[in-house]
Amino acid sequence: MKEDRQIDFDSFNILFLPELLEALPPDMLPYVEDIRQQIREIQKEEEIESDIRFSVVGSAAAASECCEKQSVRKKKYASRQPSFLDAMFTNDEAPTLEKEPDVRTQAIIDAWENIERIFGITIDDLYVILRYRVKLSRLTITTTNNIFLSDYDNKEVKLDDLTKALYFFYLRHRDGASLKELQEHEDEILKYYLGITGRDDLNKIRTSVKALLDPYANNLNVSLSRIKKAFREAAGDKAAPFYYIDGPAGRTRKVHLDSDLIIWEH
Repeated sequence: MKEDRQIDFDSFNILFLPELLEALPPDMLPYVEDIRQQIREIQKEEEIESDIRFSVVGSAAAASECCEKQSVRKKKYASRQPSFLDAMFTNDEAPTLEKEPDVRTQAIIDAWENIERIFGITIDDLYVILRYRVKLSRLTITTTNNIFLSDYDNKEVKLDDLTKALYFFYLRHRDGASLKELQEHEDEILKYYLGITGRDDLNKIRTSVKALLDPYANNLNVSLSRIKKAFREAAGDKAAPFYYIDGPAGRTRKVHLDSDLIIWEH
């Protein structure tokens, strides 16, 4: 997570996520009950401090056993696929850990991956839902392709035309798409851009779209950052995650706003 709202990975997971698990709606609890029980059992066995990842072991024999268990967990963690939590780090890359996560932290990580897989939401989305219970605004796209937050004093979300074309694509594709998949939808994004831009040179327009989708350039990340910044300015940090394009690096990204709140006037 870049910019304003940063989350301390260790303290957030260790101190706050168990509270969120307990606060989940009743229909979600069966999906994570086994992990909640595991966390409760681990809480009885381990005392975890915010700046210490591993339990202090008194005897040499116990220390040896602890190291063996930690070694097994380290191998398991190293072999796991990139998760949605990776995108939380400030450099947008998977974390490089000098020490493996303790059992309780790993159980919490597994719980959130399970929730993300079943419900298609990120940890940041759920943080907003449960912690702030944000009142969301309708998102209105006018006949002139302007974007307004109708219930937030009709604030306009200002984006350049090419970035807006990318955003319209994700609004239309509710299941989302990874950045690598966007090249397969070049013609559709081009169509949105043609409907927005005032340029009339088709060759230059095509060149702009190809440059945006170039996997070896950084243009997509720049546009995603512009979208995020624009919605944070218009909607605030609490509500913005529902409006901008979000998702972990290398995996599906989407706009999480409910379709009923998206109003197309054309």
